[in-house]
Amino acid sequence: MAASSVRRHRAACDGGKRATAARHVSLQLSHLLNLLRPHAHRFTKQKAKTNSHRLCVRQSSDKIRVSIRDVVRDDPTNNVLDSIFSKLGMQLHRRDHHPIGILKNAIYNYFDITYSGKFDKFDNLFPFVSVKMNFDDVLVREDHVSRSYNDTYYVDSQTVLRCHISAHQAELLRKGHTHFLVTGDVYRRDSIDSTHRPVFHQMEGFRVFTPDDWEPSGMDGTSYVAEDLKKCLEDISRVGVCFLWNASV
Repeated sequence: MAASSVRRHRAACDGGKRATAARHVSLQLSHLLNLLRPHAHRFTKQKAKTNSHRLCVRQSSDKIRVSIRDVVRDDPTNNVLDSIFSKLGMQLHRRDHHPIGILKNAIYNYFDITYSGKFDKFDNLFPFVSVKMNFDDVLVREDHVSRSYNDTYYVDSQTVLRCHISAHQAELLRKGHTHFLVTGDVYRRDSIDSTHRPVFHQMEGFRVFTPDDWEPSGMDGTSYVAEDLKKCLEDISRVGVCFLWNASV
């Protein structure tokens, strides 16, 4: 009888954990649907055309064609699978009727209204970047695990599929951009589960502040930037959401 009671107790606990997890997922999905609902009329059932043998990526006004032989190589450091190559060039974030494209454009719309003409937008940067851009330029230390062949897709020893959209930060700053939004597909050698995929999308916002921005407010630079960031994030996602900021961050 005691063993039976323990089993019933464990079953009840497991059931409670599953219910809590289900409620958490439901809340996350509900929040995402609220963000997308105003744009629901833009969804389409059109099937995108794909080509598993050739890739065409537009960068500015030029076309760059990459064959599978340029990506999946015999180089001893190459670990790009055919299945990953097939995802290159899909550019879901550039499809206006795809949920990712709709969300991107909703964020663009916020910045266009709130910061009219201030932010440059980039959503078509080539996903192959140098090891320097992907790691060194964003201060990833030499011994960091993310540099390993187990975590990153290497085309060769000096070229990778970007692990994060931050890989373009330094390049854009060097070109003189001080306010920009960057969107793109990123690649990591993650095992697939409920929160991880080997291919996903990121958007990054970057702004350089100067003393002319914060001095009129009477605040120090750090406090001014923190308040500006909070306001931006809250205004973008304000759909019946309660915000709680960690003061230690």
